Amino acid sequence: MQRLNKIRLTTTFWDKHRNIVFNPRQTKLISHLLETDDFEQGISRRKYKTLAHTTDITAARDLKDLVDKKVLVPVGDGRSRKYKLNVSNK
Repeated sequence: MQRLNKIRLTTTFWDKHRNIVFNPRQTKLISHLLETDDFEQGISRRKYKTLAHTTDITAARDLKDLVDKKVLVPVGDGRSRKYKLNVSNK
């Protein structure tokens, strides 16, 4: 049942955001969040930088772009800030 819920969530997420253009790094991040335990915990900029094999400034720019597009929601402040997928119906 848990696996079916995950599949439903993934399908619903991509359907909801089908008109938004993502760069390959952002697509990789979203897929990673949907497929792993990082979905619940969120991902830090440092972890995204490692995942995408990119610089700190590019990681910050990508994450800000996803927040502006309302795909990610920032949680926390400063160095402990994490980014979670926005799975609300808004």
